[in-house]
Amino acid sequence: MRRITLLLTCLALGAAGQISLPQIGFVRDLAGSLRPVFGVAGAFMVGEPVLAGVVSAASSGAYAVASTGSEIVVVTGNEIVWRREAPDSAVEAFGFGAGGRPEWVRFVNGTCLVWPSKGEPKMASFCKNEAPSRMQLSSRLPDRVEGEPETFAPGWLVLRSATRVYLVRTGPDETIYELPEAAQ
Repeated sequence: MRRITLLLTCLALGAAGQISLPQIGFVRDLAGSLRPVFGVAGAFMVGEPVLAGVVSAASSGAYAVASTGSEIVVVTGNEIVWRREAPDSAVEAFGFGAGGRPEWVRFVNGTCLVWPSKGEPKMASFCKNEAPSRMQLSSRLPDRVEGEPETFAPGWLVLRSATRVYLVRTGPDETIYELPEAAQ
């Protein structure tokens, strides 16, 4: 009986070391770094930077697409899985397809980087899908929120001020959460 108890205790301790927080998406922090966000609503933890010098980004939860101004970069987990020199134009919008995979990046000059169903992404004169419509939030926004909301994960948006980053759960139970340590 002692052996069984000892075995079960060892198995439980071994499994405990493998438990990790769920990663729910990526956010561009106030210093311009792309960071994973872990946890659940109201109990978030911001991970270590995956990419620095980010000027715009969007996340589908599973993937993030970011622009550094000179490059377009795709990240999943804590790994950069694709990068390419950016055209000479700022990013206007990002789009994701089935399973959260990157589908297109639209640039201010009207061109798009489009991911085909197979193969490498290519520049095109149009995007497969239009940008998602702007979501109207019903909650009172925190003071000094700047710019447009950014895509974070299905049902979530990112808002920012000069000193704070917020996640917004959208839908009937709309709630705004301040991210901890997002600028460090």
